[in-house]
Amino acid sequence: MRTSLTPRGVRWRRVVAGVAAAAIPLGLVAATAMPAQAYKPSGSPVEVMLESGVSGDLSNAIQHGWWGHEGNAAAPSGTNPTTLSADYLSGQLQSAFTDPDNNLRVVFVPTSADGSTEKPNATTGQTVDQVFGPNARFADQGLFAGLNGTSNANDSVLTVSTGAEWNAWFAAGQPLQGYNSNLQLVDIGPNTVSSTPQGKSILNAWPAGTQLSMVFFESNGQYTNGKPQVLASGGKAKTAWLTFTTVAKPSDSLRTSSGYNVTSFGAIPQNTTTSLTTSVTSPQAAGTSINLTATVAPASGTDVPVGSVEFFDGATSLGTGALSGGVAHLNGQTPAVGNHTFKAVYTPTNTSTLAFNTSTSADVPFVINGTPTTTSVAATPGADVTAPVDLTATVSPVAAGTVQFKDGPTNIGSPVTVDGAGVATLSHTFAAAGSHTVTGVFTPTSPSFGGSQGSVTFTLAAPSGVSIDDQTITATIPTGTLTVTTPYGPGNPLDLGTLALTTALDGYRGSAQFDGIHVVDTRDGAQPWALTALAGNLADGSGHFINGQNVGLTTLVADPGSNPGIGTITATDNPVPAAPVAPAASGNLGLGGIPHTVLSANQGPSNVTYHGTLTIFAPTTTPSGTYTGTVTFTAS
Repeated sequence: MRTSLTPRGVRWRRVVAGVAAAAIPLGLVAATAMPAQAYKPSGSPVEVMLESGVSGDLSNAIQHGWWGHEGNAAAPSGTNPTTLSADYLSGQLQSAFTDPDNNLRVVFVPTSADGSTEKPNATTGQTVDQVFGPNARFADQGLFAGLNGTSNANDSVLTVSTGAEWNAWFAAGQPLQGYNSNLQLVDIGPNTVSSTPQGKSILNAWPAGTQLSMVFFESNGQYTNGKPQVLASGGKAKTAWLTFTTVAKPSDSLRTSSGYNVTSFGAIPQNTTTSLTTSVTSPQAAGTSINLTATVAPASGTDVPVGSVEFFDGATSLGTGALSGGVAHLNGQTPAVGNHTFKAVYTPTNTSTLAFNTSTSADVPFVINGTPTTTSVAATPGADVTAPVDLTATVSPVAAGTVQFKDGPTNIGSPVTVDGAGVATLSHTFAAAGSHTVTGVFTPTSPSFGGSQGSVTFTLAAPSGVSIDDQTITATIPTGTLTVTTPYGPGNPLDLGTLALTTALDGYRGSAQFDGIHVVDTRDGAQPWALTALAGNLADGSGHFINGQNVGLTTLVADPGSNPGIGTITATDNPVPAAPVAPAASGNLGLGGIPHTVLSANQGPSNVTYHGTLTIFAPTTTPSGTYTGTVTFTAS
């Protein structure tokens, strides 16, 4: 009752790199004695099972075997063929199919509870992929067609294709293809991995634990672009099927879906969950020893999983640990400096009475830092602001790298290379007198060392003959709102109150009256004078800044009793910009960047006191915190 089919269409196009070709049956056989009581899914007209051998005997069914020449527990060498069997008794096969000997084909589909994916709707002329959908994988072989392989263990390479994969291969001119030792389809001749692979080896077409149905469907004998058309009967495809769960072959990273468990035979595998923990928390310094522990548990019930766990750092295997009481360990790992991703993959050891499905833990990110460093910064100012300032950054322990000096958030020149003693130096002339906070940021060349930074604050005197009055201002940025406090000095703050989010939602804004701008000119010669103001960047001490360009001074008015003398005094407004300026942006808006004239007299002497409105306009991106800076007034 077994009849060989003549291969059709483009069937003879694959060879296996490195092995000879031999015919291995994927067969449908008749039971010659009592019927084998295999599992018959609801809706399938025929009992179908997989076995090693051709007897049609349920006792030969492979419960935990592997595709192709993998055999069963009685043939651990993996040289027995795998065949598909069905029950011929009572004419079941003949009644289920019109031409079972010549037109049965094989397709693999996701298992459904109601048989809808195994027995789908079909109309005349539709191909296998059109009927069974884009997730189905079909084999172009018919019954007893030759499969490439030898009697060697573990070498079956039956190809299963999606419709899209087949179409791409067909459009490329149906190149002759085979498999290399990594189960990759290669174009014969150049023996390179194909850019238009026809499909995948059945050995690694699905992840382990995939619920599948192997479906026999009847073809009408016609082909479209090499794909068999499905025989439609009553609006449905004529099919019979077998349900199973794929299982990865132990200790074989290539054969991720080469095994199977027939759902009606032996123990039904239980789903599992795998969790992974580390003996110390991330981050850690280089050289730290880390122990990995994986815990495997059943998704439900109380059975304790058995088997092994393979531990990975990314795609790199770290080693395997045996489960004991559902727990496996891998100790003494010393990862290199950098970012790591640990995970654990459970591989079950199943028996006929207890079986589990594999599972993989969630990724566990882990960071190994280089040796910590510290950076100290020193400054040696000159006599006044016109003289250069010598800046020195010292890195400890000594490490190769660079130091970027910053005046507030603004870089001072380019990064400076650290010398053999761990020192970086820079001489710089600052544009403005007053207080400066310089930070040195060390960036190591080698990941074996960590970065660090330090800072120093100093004051630069104005040139001789110039009067400078530093006014300290602070601004507090609370969470959700922006509060600015502007003191005249540390002990006498000028409070701008809580900065309010503008109706345009473009920043936080606050103002306060700035009193007591007092100018006294007792020089001879009735000389003209000018008063300038320069706002430095405001800092919160945690590396965050508000640009000094976001500080403005407007509406200056003389207090009662002020005496301008015989000259004329002019007040100049310096408003905040229309939109807040980012912390490190350069420019001269508001009172930032350069000294800005706020009062000027065409001649003295004068004894005047002015008050005005000080405004801060902070970006919405400003982190919460208390910000402190200075506004430097210079009379000259």
